[in-house]
Amino acid sequence: MRRAKLNATDILTTLNEESEIDDFSGDDSDFDITWQPFPKKNAGQSDLSGSDSDEDQDTLTNNECNNNNNLDVSLNTNNIEVPTQTSTQSTPNIGWSQMPFLGVPLPEFNGPRNCIELGSHISYVEKYLPDLHFEEAALYTNMYAFSTKGKEFRATANEIKVFYGAQALMGIIKYPRFFMYWQRGIALDLISSAITRDRFLAIRTHLHFVDVNNRLPNNKSKFWKVQPLIEFVRNACRNIPRSIGLYSIDEQLIPFTGRCPHRQFVKNKPRPVGLKNFVITTTTGMVLDFELYQGTETPFEDRSLGLGPAVILHLSKTIPKESVLFFDRYFTTVPFM
Repeated sequence: MRRAKLNATDILTTLNEESEIDDFSGDDSDFDITWQPFPKKNAGQSDLSGSDSDEDQDTLTNNECNNNNNLDVSLNTNNIEVPTQTSTQSTPNIGWSQMPFLGVPLPEFNGPRNCIELGSHISYVEKYLPDLHFEEAALYTNMYAFSTKGKEFRATANEIKVFYGAQALMGIIKYPRFFMYWQRGIALDLISSAITRDRFLAIRTHLHFVDVNNRLPNNKSKFWKVQPLIEFVRNACRNIPRSIGLYSIDEQLIPFTGRCPHRQFVKNKPRPVGLKNFVITTTTGMVLDFELYQGTETPFEDRSLGLGPAVILHLSKTIPKESVLFFDRYFTTVPFM
């Protein structure tokens, strides 16, 4: 026998006939209309307040039994102590006092400098590399070629200039292969029309600036073979006029990957391999003096304070007194300060 399915009408009919609930209106005869909610408790307040709370609870129970129509509950919150949070770690009292800054006053700026007329490109090269340098280079190149090959090389000062210019162009306009500067169809006319490839290679092989067979005994420089070239450029830098102003000393790395036992490797540099050079410059970046690093053979007068102070004392001799000199922590030591 299957169970009968009841719908909503059947359920309501059954409830009206058999249920003891007379009304669903929600009126409750036991509901106390005089009831009031308990007062709000403070933070940390407990429902019980010691022995007094137990006696009050017993009193409320007796009153409830005697009087079902009235319910009055009151809590005594006067004696309840609310705990407060205390920090276990004390904040250190750091006192900062304002001190006046005592610095060196910088020279006053007198406005923009007067414009000067710019010279030609060759005029700037001649300031650093005069004709005397090219004549000496041609002389010592011929001497070296004759001592090695046994025949005259006949290099001229003009050929040495052309060789310098070709090297400069190769550094600016770079080809994948060296011989492509003279290759037909893609040759660089500025180079191929000025010097042939074989003559260029011959000059590069025999180029010298000193007589390698007669080295002076008191010359202890590690760069003695190119020392005349260095001195020409250094003297031109030292002849630049200077006045009281702002100057900076720092190190630079001349990129060089050829055969040289004095190469340095400085990581975190764009070109980490090369020759280390200490320079002093103006605010515009013009080099006024420099000194190539040669290790213990570097010609510094005073090394008692360390390498950094020795560089500062050596390069600052060429600037006027009362000038302001800037350098970083690489050149700073405690005895020097």
